[in-house]
Order: sequence, then structure tokens, then C-alpha cells
Amino acid sequence: MKKNLKILVTACGTPGFIPLFKQLKAIKERDIEIIGTDMDENASGRFMVDKFYQVHPASDNLFQLELFDIIFNEKPDIVIPESSLEIAKIAAMKPQIKSVNGCKVMINDYRVIGDVEDKLSLYEKLEKADIPIPKYFTPYDLDDFEAGAFHLGYPSKTICFKPCVGKGSRGFRIIDAKKNDIDILFKERPFKPYIGMDTFINMFGPSEQLPDMLLCEFVEGTEYDCMILANDNSDALLVTVKIREESKYGLSSKGVLVDSPYHVEMCKKITKELGLKYCNGIQFIGDKVIEVNPRLSTYIYGDDFCEPYIAIKMMLGELTDSQIRAYQEKIPIGRKFIRTTDQVFYND
Repeated sequence: MKKNLKILVTACGTPGFIPLFKQLKAIKERDIEIIGTDMDENASGRFMVDKFYQVHPASDNLFQLELFDIIFNEKPDIVIPESSLEIAKIAAMKPQIKSVNGCKVMINDYRVIGDVEDKLSLYEKLEKADIPIPKYFTPYDLDDFEAGAFHLGYPSKTICFKPCVGKGSRGFRIIDAKKNDIDILFKERPFKPYIGMDTFINMFGPSEQLPDMLLCEFVEGTEYDCMILANDNSDALLVTVKIREESKYGLSSKGVLVDSPYHVEMCKKITKELGLKYCNGIQFIGDKVIEVNPRLSTYIYGDDFCEPYIAIKMMLGELTDSQIRAYQEKIPIGRKFIRTTDQVFYND
């Protein structure tokens, strides 16, 4: 048996936590104690973890102080952040966290996270590296917005916009001239991200500055979610590619692992270009990069194939680069997943 581990996972109420928890607890070569934190005292993970702490939201100044106190007292071997809302705050704490018995943090450097989460910065870096991305504009006001829409082919072509810095599809909307406001209201499901051009224009004054956003061509095609495991030198050692077969509420709800050499090689290039480390997700539609998530995301696990655990062993120095690269041949191609819901019953 290898040395037992204590792992702290933040935001243990997120959709990806429960399958991660089950996979780590199923590891046979060692016992793993899992501590969970969340701002919700009744987060789903609370009822599974070995120990739970409620913390303030990441937007609160107390969040970092509370998290460091927990790390100082519990002395975990590794901290795994699960929420996009927390990763920048935790990345800024990496030197302090490391001072607690050499605790490791499965997160990118603070600067890298800032560059990746700002979609304008991300697209500019990818464009300079000759990596395919959607056509885009950065409109200042409504005149810019309408001119950009015209250059992107609207109204004959569908367009979309998103905030330069946003989380979980917040602010993402699609403008399709074939759908009017009445159709959007009565025929589309509430979580479909459509908005009418006139509705958008009426939200702002003629000379009012728009929020920082990207106005983009609406790219359609097969959606690929790629998970990357990279070392400290930003070498992508293991890349898994899955097709997103269905999405709900902005989350992948059905998918299948596929063999796609193009996306594997492109992910290696992007990882090096952006300076990514550890576990990251890159989303493509067809051959174009849509966004990069600098954290753990949705995995398809297989027998003896748990990417976060491989990352843990890498960070602990238990696996070499060549040993991790060998996992590329062990990817359970064809394995599928379906995201399901469950219930927890408890008494206060």
C-alpha cells in the first residue's frame, strides 16, 4: 500500500464533485481521506465527504482567510479547486498554501488563469499562435455592435455574444434573425440562450458604452470537450477527447470518448502556448477553439483510468512523464457517460 492521502476539494456541491469523489474513494492502492468545502451548508458533497467545512463565497474577503485556516489545521497533501469562481483566489494563495507542509495545489498560476479567463486575451493569444478560433469583434457601443454583426453576416447568418470575463455561460446569447421575440418567448425552452436583436438594442442608449464583450460568429458542428493533463513545463502528457452529445444548462449531459488525433495535437500546442499546468479543459466546435477552462471539468472515467488521480500521482512525484504519456494508449475509447440527478435525505 502507498502512503495514505488527505485531499481537500473545494466547492463540493458542484456537478463534477460526486463522480470525482466516488472515483478517488475507489482507489485500491491507498486510502484517501477527502475534506470538502462549500459556501452552501447543505451542498451535496457535504453528505459524502469525511469532513466538511462551510466557507464564505469566493467573492467575500473572508474566503481566502477561512480556506487557509482549514488548510493550516487539516494539512492536506493536495488541494483541488472545483469551481471557476474560486480558482483565481486560490491560485493567488499558492505560495502560502505550499508553506503548510509542502501542500500542493492542482491549479494553474494566477497570471495564466487571468489570461485564460479573459476571453479577449485568450482569443488574441490563440490568434497569434495561428490556432483556429471564431471570427470576433469587440464592440464599444451599439454602432460598433451593429457594424460587427453586419460584417459577421447577420441577418443571413446567426451570431452570438459573450462577456469577455464570464462564468458558466452567464451572458452568452445567440441572435438568430429567423427567431423573433415571440418565438423565443413561447417556443424556446427558458434555458435556451436566444435573444432578439431589437431586444438587445433596446437595452442600451445610442452612445452608451457596452459591457466588455466579444461579438462572434455562431459556430455550429460537433462539440469536442478535451481534458488535458500537463506537467510543470506545460507539456500536455495526456489528452482525452470526448464528443458532447447533449448539453443541459450549459453542462455536458451525454458524451463519448473518441480518438481524434487533430484535437490531441491542437491541445498540446494550446497547452504550451498558454502555459497551462495540471488539469484543464479545452472546448472545440469542429476545429475551432471556443473556450479554455483552467480547472478540472467533466471526465469519463474507466476501470483504472482516473485522470485526476493520475494528476495527483504526477504532482506527488509517483509517476514520470513517460509513464503518464503511456496512458494515452489506455484511454477507454467508446466509453460513454450520462449525467444523472439524485437526492439526499437528512435531518438537521
